[in-house]
Amino acid sequence: MVRKYFNWKLIIVLVIGLVVFGLTAYGLRQWQRNRKVEQGFVLGNKAYDEHKWQDAAENLGKYLSVVADDVPVLLKYAKAQLNIRPVKRENIQQAIAAYRIVLRVDPNNCDAAGQLVALYLAIGTPGEAELIATRYLEKNQNYEIRRLLATAMVQQRKFAGAVSQL
Repeated sequence: MVRKYFNWKLIIVLVIGLVVFGLTAYGLRQWQRNRKVEQGFVLGNKAYDEHKWQDAAENLGKYLSVVADDVPVLLKYAKAQLNIRPVKRENIQQAIAAYRIVLRVDPNNCDAAGQLVALYLAIGTPGEAELIATRYLEKNQNYEIRRLLATAMVQQRKFAGAVSQL
C-alpha cells in the first residue's frame, strides 16, 4: 500500500509567503496613496496660485479624497470649480458639495455660507438659499448674509419676511 505524504513544511512556507506578499502589497498601496495625496496638495496649491483652475480642482480633489475635512483646501477647491470655464453643471455641484462640507465641519464659516447662499441664488433655488442663510443667522450675525436672505425671500414672493430681514 502506498502511503500518502503531506508536506507540512511546504504548506507553512507558502502560507507565510502569501501573508508577507499581502502585507507588502498593502504597504505599497498605502505608500503610493499617501504620495499621490501629498503631490495633489502641492500641485493643487501651485495651480491655484497660478489660476490654473482645472488643474487646481483636479489635484485638490485628489487630496480631498483622503483628507475630506480640511476647510481651507475645501474653500480653494470650491473656488477652483466655480472658475473653470466653460461652466458646467458638474462643477457647480462639486462646489456646492464642498461648501456644504465646510459648513458641516465649521458651521460658523462666513465665507462658505455667503458663497453657498449666493450660488443657490444664482442657479435659481432660493429655497435652499433661504435655508442655508437662516441656519447660519441663527448662530451668527452677518449683514451680507442677511441681505442675501432677504433676496431669497423676495425671489420666493415672501415680501413681508424680506422687509423684516432688511
